Amino acid sequence: PVWATNADRSWRIATAWTLALTITDLTVCRAHRLSTGQWEQLLALSARTGIRLTLLCNGPIPPKTRTLLNTL
Repeated sequence: PVWATNADRSWRIATAWTLALTITDLTVCRAHRLSTGQWEQLLALSARTGIRLTLLCNGPIPPKTRTLLNTL
């Protein structure tokens, strides 16, 4: 799909929609399956928009992602 090869643009669009629709909460299920880069993008989205981000993990968190979380 187009969005997969244009990730940076897709995240900018997601940020714009989040702000335009005044979304205040975002919950992501199965977040343990996301890449570290995707976690970084979600955290950046939260920082840029002020949304309350909830990441639900139903399995082990990958080591690289755990390292990222330790920096928060």
